[in-house]
Amino acid sequence: MGQGLKKFQRDQLVLATKFTNRTTQEIENHVSGREHVLRSLDQSLQNLQTDYVDLYIYHIWDWLTPMADIMAGLNEAVQAGKVRYIGISNAYSWQIAQINALAVRYGYPQFVSIQSHYNLVYREDERELFSYAHENDLATTPYSPLASGRLAHPFGTQTTRRQQDTFADTKYQATSEMDKPIIDCVEELAHQHHVSMAAINLAWLQQRVTAPIIGATKPHHLDAVAEAAGLALTASEIQYLETPYRPHDLEGVMALNRSRTNNWNQYSGQ
Repeated sequence: MGQGLKKFQRDQLVLATKFTNRTTQEIENHVSGREHVLRSLDQSLQNLQTDYVDLYIYHIWDWLTPMADIMAGLNEAVQAGKVRYIGISNAYSWQIAQINALAVRYGYPQFVSIQSHYNLVYREDERELFSYAHENDLATTPYSPLASGRLAHPFGTQTTRRQQDTFADTKYQATSEMDKPIIDCVEELAHQHHVSMAAINLAWLQQRVTAPIIGATKPHHLDAVAEAAGLALTASEIQYLETPYRPHDLEGVMALNRSRTNNWNQYSGQ
């Protein structure tokens, strides 16, 4: 990625990267959240061969690290010019509201974007998170737009991704039969528009979010992005895609985030 960036004018690109939680070893070695944020950023800047990132994303709510420590590190990164804006991923709306309120209190920069798990077969964030984002002018940049390929192929298609990605399997396997009517609707609309199923999903997303994250691993994966760019679904088509949806239990990262089992307070004596 660092080598590729050199082929473009840096100020013409919007570059985003993430930092994850402190490791157990860092906690045991008393590495603070602030230090962790700055160390992670410096490593990313070195890897990307650049001196700043446009958007630095807090990967997942960290129950083991005080919010104030995380925000102190992010504030220092912004003040140093190494980060332009900050975003957050895999957090509930109440958590984002809480940490942004802390930022206001201390005069720190606030989060400007939310990255969450969202697609046609997993729309739980419409309940609250997206309303919060809309009311507070936060960008929505969801991941897994094609449900790890499940929305890009007819129902039941076995792909290499499905065989190898065991984590994705835990997110969708339990609801696969419930999701079949939606995938069938996507397939039907794709035939009607003479485009790929992936393009239908991305066309739906581009009317619902700021910018979905496309996990392209092969050149032809970008063909669907081009198809979707010129495809505007009608209101009736959107309703056709959305009507079969049924509520889901929380899956993936957010299923882990809803428990305080790993609250950082257990380490407060260290």
